[in-house]
Amino acid sequence: MRVRGVDTPELKSQDPETKAKAKAAQKFTRDFLTGKKITLKQCTRDKYFRLLCDVYADGKNLSSALLEENLAVPYHGGTKGE
Repeated sequence: MRVRGVDTPELKSQDPETKAKAKAAQKFTRDFLTGKKITLKQCTRDKYFRLLCDVYADGKNLSSALLEENLAVPYHGGTKGE
């Protein structure tokens, strides 16, 4: 499943800085969701047929939180260069 509205760094990256930021985003997401009431809204399929949803934990939006922490960039389905 993908979180709507954001793109995070790739864990598979060979660049140590990118990989470190990817791990930080992964940890932040895990901590943000753990022990909370998780709500998925506006679920659709993306261009690769993956589930794409707005994700909330106790009413707080995960996409917004990742952006505020500078762990993601806005993404709305185009190519990464867009």
